[in-house]
Amino acid sequence: YKFGISHNSEKRLFEEDKLKMRISNSMLYFQLAYAIFRENEIISIEVGKYADFIVIDMDIFNIDPIDIEKTNVLMTFFDGRIVYESKN
Repeated sequence: YKFGISHNSEKRLFEEDKLKMRISNSMLYFQLAYAIFRENEIISIEVGKYADFIVIDMDIFNIDPIDIEKTNVLMTFFDGRIVYESKN
């Protein structure tokens, strides 16, 4: 058994693994922001905070984990501005 992959032949995320994945992602991002002393400026989308995030073409919490690597970035926002937009 690997984190996020079930024993069944479809290899779908278990519901509890989806929650673990969301929590671990949130914790990772907060720890990274904390490490660079920016936890009050980034991490959440709020008025007065920097908006650095990506828009992707798949819901990574509802697809086969094997397919996450096939995800494409559609847009990238940095400091609240679009810095990348896919041609597709």
